[in-house]
Amino acid sequence: MKMKAAALLLIAALTAGGVGFMIYRNSAEAANSGLDIPEPEVIDGGTTDNSSREASKEIKSRNISEFRYELECAGYSEMEEAGLEEGFYELSLRRTESGKAELTADFRSSSNEKFSVKTETPAEALDEVQKLIEEQKLAKINGWHKRNTALGCSFDLYVLYDSKETISASGEGGCSVVPDQLNPVPFLKLFKKLTETQGLRFGLDNGQAEEAE
Repeated sequence: MKMKAAALLLIAALTAGGVGFMIYRNSAEAANSGLDIPEPEVIDGGTTDNSSREASKEIKSRNISEFRYELECAGYSEMEEAGLEEGFYELSLRRTESGKAELTADFRSSSNEKFSVKTETPAEALDEVQKLIEEQKLAKINGWHKRNTALGCSFDLYVLYDSKETISASGEGGCSVVPDQLNPVPFLKLFKKLTETQGLRFGLDNGQAEEAE
């Protein structure tokens, strides 16, 4: 009887008597065995899935302490309509002791142009981020970590709550490494609105744009 290649993992391990072999159902089970197992190699564009099945898919708290979202964004029709540049973004919103939120946004285009924004905004901005998280059901992708050898898409999402609960997900490669429900455009539009509310521009013409090194 033939067995699917991905169904079982055959791991070679040193034992007192020489080399032994252990069979695991998946890479997560193998990793939890305590053995020093090398990271899977990505071959011919295949996707390596290092997702955690143990990561909670339900977050009880709604109070964000810190939000970080890095993404390479292109191919979304809504971006041009919203006046957003295509390229690599780093977004951050962090609750401060003063009762506000510190917003930072960095951008770099494919032609090596960049802009950077840093400002304070009312803490209610974190509630707006939480609303987007709930609308996109992003707790369901907690523990998602995939990569392949394709190009064009990447993201790294991290959310820390006051309860110490977290959402962590990432992908690098082609579009298949990005979960279907994760849409960066609403987050970019929100950061753009928050920035402009503080009298700053969110774009290459914001007065802080410069050529990247």
